[in-house]
Amino acid sequence: MRITAVRSRTVRVPLATPTRSHSGTMDAMWYLLVDVETDAGIVGVAYLWAFSANGARALAHTLAELATVAVGENPLASARLWERM
Repeated sequence: MRITAVRSRTVRVPLATPTRSHSGTMDAMWYLLVDVETDAGIVGVAYLWAFSANGARALAHTLAELATVAVGENPLASARLWERM
């Protein structure tokens, strides 16, 4: 089995109650939804949380770079993937 694609999309989830902190008020949460597809038809699903839209864009860029290493690799060889990334 080999990884054939890593896809992501950014979503903004509004908060019912805004959260305040020393850095400001958050009225939404930003997530990067990730699908790791294999040639066996198995799709792994994960998400990454970001503090802001800019953070989500940075995560998406980083993930795209890591995907260039992961595609073609065995998804079950996590130690090898970790080492290569």
